[in-house]
Amino acid sequence: MLRTGLEQVITNCIDRYWCKKKKSTLLNEVPNWVAAGLALGQVGGLDTDSQDNVKVFHRGDRKWEVDSFDRTFHYLKLNDGPIKNDTVLTLDKETGKVISKWGANQFYIPHGLFVDHEGNIWLTDVALHQVFKYPADGAGAPSLTLGVRLIPGSDKSHFCQPADVVVDPTTGNFFVADGYCNTRIVKFSPEGEFLFAIDHGAIGHLTPSSMFVVHSVTLANNNQHICAADRENGRVLCFDSATGQFIKQIKPKEFDARIFAAVYSPKRGGVLFVINGPTFPQKQILGVTVNYDTGEALETWSPEQGFVMPHTMAVSSDANNVYVGEIGPNRIWKFVDPVPPKSNQDQSHTSNIQLRRDSLLSHDEESAVSKTAAQKDTGATMVIVTVLAVPILLMMVIAVVVRLHAQGKLSSGRGMFVVGGSRGRKYANGDTFSIGNFFNKKKGFRQVSTDDSDQEGTTWSEESDVEEYSILNSKPTQNL
Repeated sequence: MLRTGLEQVITNCIDRYWCKKKKSTLLNEVPNWVAAGLALGQVGGLDTDSQDNVKVFHRGDRKWEVDSFDRTFHYLKLNDGPIKNDTVLTLDKETGKVISKWGANQFYIPHGLFVDHEGNIWLTDVALHQVFKYPADGAGAPSLTLGVRLIPGSDKSHFCQPADVVVDPTTGNFFVADGYCNTRIVKFSPEGEFLFAIDHGAIGHLTPSSMFVVHSVTLANNNQHICAADRENGRVLCFDSATGQFIKQIKPKEFDARIFAAVYSPKRGGVLFVINGPTFPQKQILGVTVNYDTGEALETWSPEQGFVMPHTMAVSSDANNVYVGEIGPNRIWKFVDPVPPKSNQDQSHTSNIQLRRDSLLSHDEESAVSKTAAQKDTGATMVIVTVLAVPILLMMVIAVVVRLHAQGKLSSGRGMFVVGGSRGRKYANGDTFSIGNFFNKKKGFRQVSTDDSDQEGTTWSEESDVEEYSILNSKPTQNL
C-alpha cells in the first residue's frame, strides 16, 4: 500500500497520541541523560559493565536498508567499506558522557552487544554473519571469532544475521541468537565449540510452532534457563540451558504483537524487562516489567514523548536503571526506579511493586464500574427512545397510506395494497411492485458480487531492521 505524505503526517500524529497516552507507572524517565552533541547512529546493542556504565554498539552513518542484502542474505554494499566511526562507546551511568570509544573501520552493520562476567565485550555483525569476543578495552583483534566472514549459513560453523549473545558466568558457555534467517538459538562451549541448537523442533506443540526472528537472548532462573525474544510472535520463550528442552512461554497482553528485547534480572524477586515495538495498525509502544515466575505484567513504562522504534535494552546490576536504544530516531533513554530497593530487601520491594500495581488495578476497576454504569444509562436511554419511536413511525406509515388512498393511487388487489392503481407497475421479471412484495425479502433477490477488486492487499512483513526503520522514514512511493 502506498503511503502519501499526508497519510504519513496523520500516522505520525496518531503514533504520538498513543505513545503519550500512557506514561510510566513506576520507572521514571531521566530527561536528556545522553550528553548533548553526541552523534549516534542506529543503536544496535546495549549492555552495562561491572561499573554499571553503559556500553553502546551503534552504526554510525551506516543504515540497514532495503538493498543491503540479496535474497540469499549476502551483503551487497562491500564497496562502502567498514564504518569509519567508532562504533563501541562507553557512557557514564550518571552523566551520559563518553568515557571511551573504539571500533572504527571494523564493522559493517552492528547489532548485538553483551558484556560478560570477566568484562569481555561480545558483538554481532549481521552483514559479516559473525560473532566476536573482544577484551574489555577493545584493543587489537578479537580473542574469539565465530562464523565465516560474509558467508551466511545454517550449519555448526555458520550464522545468518546473528542478533545477540549471552554468556553463562558459571560455565563460560555462551548462547547466540542466530536471529533473522535461521531463527534459532545456538549454544557453544567457552572455546567456541558447537554444542547444540534450539529451533522449531523444541516448540512444535506451541502455536505458532516456530520462532520468527530470535532478536535477543537472556539467562534466567540462576542461569538454568535461556530465554529468547521471539520478535515477530510477540513472546518470550524459555528453555533449559543445559538440555535445550522447552520450559515455558511468557506472553502477557501488554507485549502486544512484537517484542524486540528481553533482559532478566534476579532483583525484585526475578523479573524480565521487555520492550515491544511498532505494529500495524499502530498501538502504544511500551516497556513492560514482568514477574518471571508468573508471567504477569507488573508495570509498563515509556518516556514522556513516547518510544518510536526501540531496538535494544540494558539493565543495571541492581535493576534500578533501565536503558533503551532506538534505531530511528537514534537515541538512548534512561529510566530510574524512584523507590530503589535497599540491600537484601528485594522481596519487600517486589511487594511494594505489587501494592502499587494493585492500586492501579483498583483504579481500573473503579473505571470499569463507572463504564458499566454509563453503559446501563445508555441502555435505558435507548429503550426509552425505541418506545417513543415506534408509535411515531406507525403514525407516519398510516399518514402515507391515507394520503395515497385519497389520491386514488392505492387500491387493494389479491388481498394486499397495490401502489399505482389496480393494475400496478410491471417490472422486467413480471412482478408487480406492491407493499406485499416489498416486505417479502426473498422475492426477486439477486446476490450482489462480493469481489473487492478495488482494495489493495496489505501485508505486514518485518524481516529486518531496515523495514522497521523504513516505517518511520517512508517516502510517498515506498511500498509498505
